[in-house]
This record gives sequence, C-alpha cells and structure tokens, in this order.
Amino acid sequence: IENIVSAGSVFIGNYTPESAGDYASGTNHTLPTNGNAKQYSGVNLDSFLIIDSTELKEKPLHVLSRIEEFLELESHEFEISPSRHSNSASSRRPITSAGKLTRSLFSIIPKSVKGPIVRMLQKRDLNIYNFPLLSSKGITNKIDTSHFKICGNQLIEELELFENLTQFDTSHWRDEIQQNLNS
Repeated sequence: IENIVSAGSVFIGNYTPESAGDYASGTNHTLPTNGNAKQYSGVNLDSFLIIDSTELKEKPLHVLSRIEEFLELESHEFEISPSRHSNSASSRRPITSAGKLTRSLFSIIPKSVKGPIVRMLQKRDLNIYNFPLLSSKGITNKIDTSHFKICGNQLIEELELFENLTQFDTSHWRDEIQQNLNS
C-alpha cells in the first residue's frame, strides 16, 4: 500500500468483492484506469447537464445556451425551424409492410435524384411514412390511477433522492403522482 501514489480504487485481500468496492466508491465503472488517476478524477454529477424535455420543447434556444455554457463553448446563433421536424419522434408511426417495401425501393434510388425530393418534402413538413398505407396508428396505453398505486410511492422517493443529488426541481412530478395516488 505504501508504494501506491494514485489510484481510482484499491482492493486489498483475496476475498475483496470488486463489485462491492465499485458500489461503495460511487457510480460503477467511472473510475480512471491505466494510470490516469494521476490526472483525472472519476465521473460525478458535475460531469452531467440535466435537461428537462419539456424545457427543450418549449425553450430550445435557452437549452442550447445552457449546453454551450456547460461545455464552455462560445455562443452561436441557432435557427430553430419547426417545419424541419417532420420525422420527429412524436410523429412516428409503426411502418406497415407496404411502408417497408417503399423504404427498400427508395434506398436504391441514387442520392442525387432522391435528395431534391426529400428536401422538397421537408420544406412542406411532409413525412410520407405517415400516410395510412405506409404506416399504422401506434398503440397508446393510457395511464390511470391503478398504475400509480403500483409504484407511485417508490417513484416519489426516487424523485426526492434525484432532487437532493442534483438540485433539479421535481416537485411538479411528485405533486402530480401524489394527486393520482389520492384519487
């Protein structure tokens, strides 16, 4: 031990469980290896930027500004054009067999021919895979109060822990879950 100058973790003894040591020292597998403990510490919460997806949707320029600041980048001007998002996750539908065939046929068309067509469709915010022949409506499962009764209390505890660790406000989610538990 006296010869160790720097290390991410040290496990001593024939029966030392490395997994328990990893758990005790912090987030698993975030420790520096190959002699890098001299220069670098392990990953901690300061290594991450937490972004609320609602904020990303409602205030994208503000979120981009926070990302630049977090990464210590110089400020850029971003153009946020809602008409360029015809293939966003919220508008995707399960593709049908006809849709898969269409996608296969389009994949063999050269980019020089396909490119102008795709750009024209994007400008008009059209996604051909949303047409009923090429895709079907997805299955939607609505959450009711019975779902909250299963794990609502545990979820509230996890959100409180998350808030304590990150200082990220989770009160609106906890309140909504509590309301569903009470109904």
